[in-house]
Amino acid sequence: MATGCLRADQRSIRGGAKDSDFSTGIADCVRHRCRAGRRADLPLHLRGGREQKTGQQTLDFLADLGSHPEGFDKLRPGSEYDRRADAASGRSRADWLVGMNLSRAYSIVYREELSVGRVQTPTLAMVVDRELALRRFVSEDYIEVVATFQGRGNTNKERYQGTWFRSQTGSSKDAQANMSRLPADGEEANSILLRAHAGEAVIESLSSETQRFQSPLLYDLTELQRHANRLFGFSAQQTLDTAQALYERHKLISYPRTDSRHLSADVAATASSIVAAVSASYEKQLAAGTGERPLGRRYVDDSKVSDHHAIIPNAVSAEKVQLTGEERKIYDLICRRFLMMWHDDFLQAVTTVMTAITHEKIVDRYRTTGTVVEQMGWKVLDIGAEGRKPETKGSTEEKAPEQILPVTVARGQLQDVVDIADGRTNFGRERAIGGK
Repeated sequence: MATGCLRADQRSIRGGAKDSDFSTGIADCVRHRCRAGRRADLPLHLRGGREQKTGQQTLDFLADLGSHPEGFDKLRPGSEYDRRADAASGRSRADWLVGMNLSRAYSIVYREELSVGRVQTPTLAMVVDRELALRRFVSEDYIEVVATFQGRGNTNKERYQGTWFRSQTGSSKDAQANMSRLPADGEEANSILLRAHAGEAVIESLSSETQRFQSPLLYDLTELQRHANRLFGFSAQQTLDTAQALYERHKLISYPRTDSRHLSADVAATASSIVAAVSASYEKQLAAGTGERPLGRRYVDDSKVSDHHAIIPNAVSAEKVQLTGEERKIYDLICRRFLMMWHDDFLQAVTTVMTAITHEKIVDRYRTTGTVVEQMGWKVLDIGAEGRKPETKGSTEEKAPEQILPVTVARGQLQDVVDIADGRTNFGRERAIGGK
C-alpha cells in the first residue's frame, strides 16, 4: 500500500501515488508499507527512482499492534535501501537467466523435462557431495579396554570405571579419536588385560573444573527443524509446515522462514508483553525478572537481523486456540527457548580421574570422567535435559560415558582391579572409490 506523505499544506494522496504527482508537487515522498526484505525494496525503487524522496517503514506482527506513529517518525531515505534493491534486481535476473533459460536448455539437450534453479541446483550439488562421502564410508572394527576399580580397603565398595588410552601423538581429529582404540586382532588388548591383572593400580591425578553453558540462542528455521527432529522425529518439511500454520493461521509466532537467531532492539522492547501472554504454562520455571530485565547483546543485535528476526512467540495467548499435537509441540519449543534468555547459566563440575596401572616398567593409564550439576539455570526449561549434555563447538574427542564418582577418591589412593574387559565395536573411515 502506498500513500502520499503530508506536506506543509496538509494535503495527502489517497491510494497509489503516480509519477505525475511528484512533478506537479502534490506529494514530496512515498510511504511504502511492506514486508521487510529485498523483494519489497525493488518495486518501490523501480517506481520511484533513485532521486525521488522515499521512505520505508518495516512492520511485523508485533509492531503492527500499535507502533505505527513511532515507525512513521523514524522513516529513512529510500537511498539507504539502494543496495538491497540492487541485490533484489540481481536475484530476479538470476532467476530468469539461470532458472528459465538453463531449464529450457538442459531439457532440450537431454530430451526430458529438467529443472535448473538459482537455489535448488547448488543445494542439489551439496546433497550429491554428501551422498558420495557416505558411499566412501567404510566401518572398521576396533577394541576398547575398560577396567572397573575399587578403592583398596573401601568398606562401601564404591566403584568406578576407566577406559585405557595411549598418549596422544597428534592434535588431528583422527589422532584424538584413536587414543583409546586398539586393533581388532586383540593382541594388544590381551597384553593390556594381563598387565592390569598383575600390576599395581593407583590414582595418579584427579582434577575438577566447573563448566559454564549459556542459554542457547533463539531459533531460526534451521535450528528449529534440527531440534524438532532430535526431540520428536519431525522432518524438516513437517516442522516448516507446522510453524507456518502457527504463523499464518493462529498468529501465535513471528515469521518462521528466517535465518537470524537474534532480535532487533525494537522487537526486544516488546518482550514484557510476550512474556505476559505465554508465561502461564511455565510459572514455576521462570527466572526472576523474566521479561523485565533488559537483554544483552547476545540476543539483541540489530546488525545480525536482516529481513526477519529470530522466531519468537507473539504477544497473544494460546489458551483458547485449538492446536494440533504437532503445533502444540513446536509452539512449546519456541516459548521455552524465548523464556530461557532471562535464566542463569547452566553449571556443572567435571571431574577427571587418571588411574595408572604399573607392571614392571610399563604404565597403562585409564581415564574416568564424572559430572555433578551445580546449577540448572536455563535447563529447567529444556525438554529432555536429563541424559543429554549441552552442545559445545569444536568437540571432536570421543569420551567415555560420564558417571557418578565415589566421594572417597583421592590422589595417590591404591585401587583394586575388580573387573576388566575388552569390547569390540566399529568406526567409519572414508576410502577412495569410484566417483567424485
